[in-house]
Amino acid sequence: MYTFLLFYLFIIVKATIAGICLQKQKPDQIRLAIAGINSVNVGWHSYACPFIDDNPNPTPKVKYGLSPAALTSNSVNGKPSTYNTKNFFTRTSWFYGVELQDLQPRTLYYYQIVAMNNGLASDIFSFTSPPALGDRSQPVKIAAYGDMGVDGLLGTLINGVCLFERAVIALQKMLPSIDFFLHHGDIGYADTTPLLVLGKTYDQAMDEYQMGMMNITNFPNAPSGNLLDTETQVNWLKNDLAAVNRSITPWIIVQCHRPWKGSIPIQTIFSGGIINCPQCKAAFEAILIQYKVDIYFAGHVHWFERICPNGGMKTADYINPDGPIYITNGAIGNPEGNEHVFQKSSDSCCLITDPGFGVLTLVNASHATFSFYRTSDLVELDRINIIKAH
Repeated sequence: MYTFLLFYLFIIVKATIAGICLQKQKPDQIRLAIAGINSVNVGWHSYACPFIDDNPNPTPKVKYGLSPAALTSNSVNGKPSTYNTKNFFTRTSWFYGVELQDLQPRTLYYYQIVAMNNGLASDIFSFTSPPALGDRSQPVKIAAYGDMGVDGLLGTLINGVCLFERAVIALQKMLPSIDFFLHHGDIGYADTTPLLVLGKTYDQAMDEYQMGMMNITNFPNAPSGNLLDTETQVNWLKNDLAAVNRSITPWIIVQCHRPWKGSIPIQTIFSGGIINCPQCKAAFEAILIQYKVDIYFAGHVHWFERICPNGGMKTADYINPDGPIYITNGAIGNPEGNEHVFQKSSDSCCLITDPGFGVLTLVNASHATFSFYRTSDLVELDRINIIKAH
């Protein structure tokens, strides 16, 4: 009798799984990244069938073209990857990336993810390709921020309801005027969000974060790892900066997750950490000064802070500063909450703990502005002018 019941239960489970697999799903978490000159990366996510790890899309492909009715070009360099989300339905997440190459500059393109096994094609989306190298025909506007993650139960208690969603809504309102987005690290907080499963948290973040953004966090051939091996990263940075032709590319912006300068938050004192990454500063700052880097963006500390130019002169005008302009920009919202000041740095020109994000506008070869906007109402709380004799 029990053997029959077990066999019957097995048949029901198999039939249920098959039924779920037959429910066609569309690709989700679709995102774009600049992948080099005249190239864009399209990334997306799909679930495998429940209880099955097999890749549902072994040959990821995107078709693209200059009109929705003529998607005549095919992507290259399709790459799948996976991890087990360990959620209740034991579904395995698969992630895909492909490159769209040979794009014309500043051109509207349409694209569609091709249908996969047990799945559907995506809708047809569009993006505007990056400008040609050295094109100065119009300003470039970059939304910049770091440390953005879904709330979770504890985050909701600390920060109020839907801080993450409010941040996404604010960014969406700015989207028509933004050329691309620059993220300074710590996205989603899938590893630390209380009472949420790792994969589920990341999926929630990416589902809500999907806005058709253009960004440059996924650039090719970038080194990774820690500072146990400084030679690889230092040599890469030197070579990368030395390769820039400043007559064509006047502005150089560097970002890293950890700040090198600034005030000390209370949370860091409690955790016994050192906030300003002295080993990073020792390894890299002289290189940035040598190659006349204009701006250094960081996150990690959950507030907005900019360092005064030229040794501490308090001003909103940065006119030919001696080195990079240092901006900590991790205030947009995360489950750990924004920081409170323990010790104010003597060279701090502005420090704001309200949730918000920055917009950098490269007006021309010698003039740029940076503004910090409060997430809740998009009020501009800080603005600087940057004048450089490039």
